[in-house]
Amino acid sequence: MRQSFPAYYRFHKQTANKGVSPIFNEDERAMPVFLEALALENYRGIREEQHMFDFKDFNFFIGANNSGKSIVLNFISTYLPIDKRSKYAKNGGAVDVLEAHGGISGAKIGMSIGFTAKRVQEKFYSRHPYIEQSGKKIVVEQLFRYLEEYGFLWIDGSVPYEDRYVKMRFDVDAIYALFPHNDWMRLCAFMQTEGNQNHRPSQVYQEDVKKRYIPDLIKKITACMPIGELPETKLIPAIREIGPTGTEFADFSGAGLIDRLASIQNPDLDHLKDRQVFDSINNFLKSVTDRLDAKIEIPNSKAHVLVHMDGRVLPLRSLGTGIQEVVMIASFCTLTNHEIICIEEPEIHLHPLLQRKLIRYLKENTENQYFIATHSAAFIDTEGAAIFHVAQENGLTRVSAAKLNQERYAICADLGHRASDIIQANAVIWVEGPSDRIYLQHWISLANPDLIEGIHYSIMFYGGRLLSHLSGDDDEVTEFVELRALNRNLGVMIDSDKQNMRTGINATKRRLVNDFAKHGGIAWVTKGREVENYIDFSVLQDAVKMVHSNTYEAPLSGGPYDHALHYKRRADKKAASKIATKSAETNVDKVKVARHVVESGRVTLDPLDLKKRIREIVVMIERANR
Repeated sequence: MRQSFPAYYRFHKQTANKGVSPIFNEDERAMPVFLEALALENYRGIREEQHMFDFKDFNFFIGANNSGKSIVLNFISTYLPIDKRSKYAKNGGAVDVLEAHGGISGAKIGMSIGFTAKRVQEKFYSRHPYIEQSGKKIVVEQLFRYLEEYGFLWIDGSVPYEDRYVKMRFDVDAIYALFPHNDWMRLCAFMQTEGNQNHRPSQVYQEDVKKRYIPDLIKKITACMPIGELPETKLIPAIREIGPTGTEFADFSGAGLIDRLASIQNPDLDHLKDRQVFDSINNFLKSVTDRLDAKIEIPNSKAHVLVHMDGRVLPLRSLGTGIQEVVMIASFCTLTNHEIICIEEPEIHLHPLLQRKLIRYLKENTENQYFIATHSAAFIDTEGAAIFHVAQENGLTRVSAAKLNQERYAICADLGHRASDIIQANAVIWVEGPSDRIYLQHWISLANPDLIEGIHYSIMFYGGRLLSHLSGDDDEVTEFVELRALNRNLGVMIDSDKQNMRTGINATKRRLVNDFAKHGGIAWVTKGREVENYIDFSVLQDAVKMVHSNTYEAPLSGGPYDHALHYKRRADKKAASKIATKSAETNVDKVKVARHVVESGRVTLDPLDLKKRIREIVVMIERANR
């Protein structure tokens, strides 16, 4: 009959460093890996035990919607470090029954934390140096090899953690069978006397070895597993919004962020280093806006996060949701030092290149370990990161490492990306967003109704403010330019953002135009301010009025360099006065407006240089499909 004796390890929490991280030089710092491996069982969508190991500084869990990609993040941020859910924790040991797989009738949540055998072995020898310096080292190393699984030693527990104990599973009979009985006698005597070579081992019976000495040895090994070194964990949720002043900075939802930024903007004498963190966040803002004068400031009222840029002072939100989101995430992570941070869907409102800028900033300016749930394929090639594919099979969540190219290709397929979207399509045109795609597709059909998107050409998104907020020599811009290597029949449609006829385009757009002109491809910079300026103003405003009928009062200026979508907003119906406001409404649903425009049947190719530009695109597509 096989026996199994648990070796118990009482958890002693080590206080994590609560200081604020300074800006680090590359030769002075290395990204930490606190959590090396984790296994989960009976937790939410996971039923059978799922092992995840070889964690790095950045760990991405990528999967389609509802695949369960947030499960691992939820566990880490909720149940680690261990004292968060022990019976001695402030919030007690109670766990929502719905957390367990199967709900009320489900089994206990099981978890295992793994540490590399080498790491545990080094600590074991440091505590018991007499073993490493003796012939008994061979026996101990063989035992370590037996205890390894996937190259790790695992310590187990169930949630809630009972009496703060976790244990290592082992089979006492299998361990005893590793060595002859005489070897066990000598090893037991040697460890009892802490390395006294002159001590003659007394008779030790098999039952003593199995019931006493092997469990004691496993207990010594378990005590060397650095579970007490796991730091605090934080979660940045998918829904993030900067909260008003006066709220507590208790989590990373955005509540209390203004007050926290204010404290490091003007720190007390004994916290002057905190100013370095504030300066680091400002440097990141300069990077993402491509403005050397950009900086954030918290006013005395703490009503907004203000941005100084181009001689103006604006609320951060006026730069667009994407910039606000990425600055929030960067702030949370910079304000934290030596912790594990879980981030839910950082790609929300961010184009792929801005996503990469965020990761690069976190690598260079923070000392945390990151676990990130996403359905963006932009993170797949993050250098040095661990990538995990999360998928559903028969209603259960499966997590698998994606190290090989074919495994990462499977992720792209799971996310709905097709190879033909980039590589196999005969022609590809990149646009900023969905509304631009609607217009471009319609214009192409007007010029040649036989050309079909998805067959003769594909339209891809480069997203957001990529070409407005990156400098011309950015690595990300270089990567974008190098897309020509994937498909030579490539075009890109770019808003000029010109305020008048004499205004030039920025350096990034000039670089794209020059590179495409030199090496092939079409770089189409709009003659007017934006793509919408190619639509007859009355047609566009009629669509705006239809979409925003409750607030629309009158059109504003409709010249080629005006914001063609903006309109004069009607006064609030609940207000005493019914006089129209003079302020412009800038929050327009561009996609709905675009659909109404093309469905109106009033679109032509006559405005500005549209007919010429569409002809260039159509000729490229036709040539690619010959």
